[in-house]
Amino acid sequence: MGSSPDARRPPPSNFGWRFLTLLIIVWYSFSLLAICTSKVILDSTPCAASLCALQLGAAALGCQIWSRLTPRGKDHDEHGRGPAPLTVAEYGIVCIIALSYSSGFVFTNAAYEFAAPAFVETVKAVEPLSTVALATAILGEREHMLTLCSLVPLVLGVAMASGLGEGHLAAAFSAAGMTLSLASNLSFSARAIATKQLRTAHPSVAAVRSDLVLFYHVSRLGVLWLLPMAGLLDARALVSALIGGSGGTDDGHNSSSSGSSSSSSSSGSSSSSSTSDVGDGGEADGGGGADGHAVKPQVLLLIILVNTASHAAYNAISFAVLNRVSVSSHAVLNIVRRVFMIGGTALILGTPISTYNWLGIAVCVGGCLAFAKGKSGPQPVAARKSAASMARSARVHSV
Repeated sequence: MGSSPDARRPPPSNFGWRFLTLLIIVWYSFSLLAICTSKVILDSTPCAASLCALQLGAAALGCQIWSRLTPRGKDHDEHGRGPAPLTVAEYGIVCIIALSYSSGFVFTNAAYEFAAPAFVETVKAVEPLSTVALATAILGEREHMLTLCSLVPLVLGVAMASGLGEGHLAAAFSAAGMTLSLASNLSFSARAIATKQLRTAHPSVAAVRSDLVLFYHVSRLGVLWLLPMAGLLDARALVSALIGGSGGTDDGHNSSSSGSSSSSSSSGSSSSSSTSDVGDGGEADGGGGADGHAVKPQVLLLIILVNTASHAAYNAISFAVLNRVSVSSHAVLNIVRRVFMIGGTALILGTPISTYNWLGIAVCVGGCLAFAKGKSGPQPVAARKSAASMARSARVHSV
């Protein structure tokens, strides 16, 4: 739409471009640090839910601190000491956003337990596929032909990057890692749809006016949702590892995630003989470089602190970048970030990536760029619900 805020946003000045470039570099760096430290933590002690609760808790705390440091405005609470509270009308939809957002990160963390981060990030690149499907089913949107065609190289690229077609499917493919990554995609797509419903049904509330307010409440509610799950699933293992225990699940996790690798090594074959691409790092050696041994409690605590801080920082900086560029430009930067994550994590964690896999990643990135281009262009008239119907649907979903 020609009257969108993105169309009216003035181009940055020379100083603005330099600052924006610095923000992007810091954004990518914190993202890489968060992913690598997550992999180290999860290889030491499988604790996907507990780690996600800590990550979102750090994000909520960071938003609270930042809100206190900034001048009081309409997006602060009545005392000026934190983000504005949610209204009754928007609370239900924000709870849905928080549920899908936190679930997406739990599935991502769980995928890191079974597969190399390079493999997980490649599979996560097909998130537009689930977004288009949900937008069509729930919002009744119709996509431009270029957008639909871009989904083909997305799927093909991920298949190639996973080892399909090169004869290494059995060794390279991580079924658990791919399933969890696809579940993460579905969760984040649901978050995007719910956020759009929030903006349509309640355009004037603080959570819509301010990304910081929405990020704070989504993180805060996500923690409340994750605490019981973490207590049931993996909090005991994490606490045990932090107080000097073995974590209780290292051996079981290694045996389940190694799978055919352990049997091949017993017959004289090393795991390196089957690590010729992205997926091999996930199944053959527990995910690309980590040896699966328990980390010392003091070191583990330090890594967790670094991880939660970097995770909160890269998400917050992503919002800061979005406020300075158009939505389509931010989508392209996110695609570049994903390529940087794939290459960076493979280099740091020692995940071998073959030329064939890189070709698949390139095909996938091309599909992502075509998708972003299609979304930024003129969209066909969609069979959308009326504003009243949309508000009514939002209320139904919030029950």
